[in-house]
Amino acid sequence: MCKTRRTHWHIVILVAIAAALVGCQAPLDTRETGPEELYMETIQIPINNCGGLGPVTVHREFSRSIYHDVYVDAGADVHLDTFLISTVLGQRYGVQDGEMETCTTGIDLTAPANTRIVYTLQLNEIWIKGIVYAPASGREQATYRLRKDIGIDIVSTETETCP
Repeated sequence: MCKTRRTHWHIVILVAIAAALVGCQAPLDTRETGPEELYMETIQIPINNCGGLGPVTVHREFSRSIYHDVYVDAGADVHLDTFLISTVLGQRYGVQDGEMETCTTGIDLTAPANTRIVYTLQLNEIWIKGIVYAPASGREQATYRLRKDIGIDIVSTETETCP
């Protein structure tokens, strides 16, 4: 989950610009095609439960600052106002292009009794991908990618026997 620092007057101005320009362009719609995760960093977390009588679970949280970027890629034969589309997409997803946020994600890690486990985790950027199309024709006009959040995955675990 990300925490945003933004001033509200920027949003009001962007909404006004988008509303004024929407009438100048053929009706368009967007459709998400799915998320994409891009590698940020690898982290190792050891959990020592040597001498434990039962399993132990620890919760770890990770925070990183990210810049929200909205990329719109229109074909050479398509004339779109990519700034407007970026602005509208940012509003749809609750971000502003170029805005910095601190995003936090958490994970629970468990070690059984009498073991030491080293978890290898991978921290990723989460991007939203989609298309911009003309509803009347169904024709794809552009693709978009938007950096939205961070996520974490367990890559591997290594169990060590206690002395």
